[in-house]
Amino acid sequence: MQVCLYSLLPVLPLIVPQKVTVDEVRRMLKSYILPIFDPKTSVAVVVSSPAKAGEISSDFDKAGFKVEERTIEQDEDTDEDMDGDGESDSGSDSQKAMA
Repeated sequence: MQVCLYSLLPVLPLIVPQKVTVDEVRRMLKSYILPIFDPKTSVAVVVSSPAKAGEISSDFDKAGFKVEERTIEQDEDTDEDMDGDGESDSGSDSQKAMA
């Protein structure tokens, strides 16, 4: 059985479709994909609301990951500098005047 693999992944630098065997696909999965989910060979970063942090931390701990929780505090003056669209308000007065 042969599988036709269409991919431009860096780990499989194929420019044109090529026929590969099932064993070749399995070898690539074992070499490049499965290690992503192994706590011994990967690092996971999760950004979450504080309300879900404990549950997520517990799940990753059960999966074998060493969990380190960090809380990032937002400065109060940062709230004043943001206009809600993710961009800083600095210089916005001159931009509004020109519009």
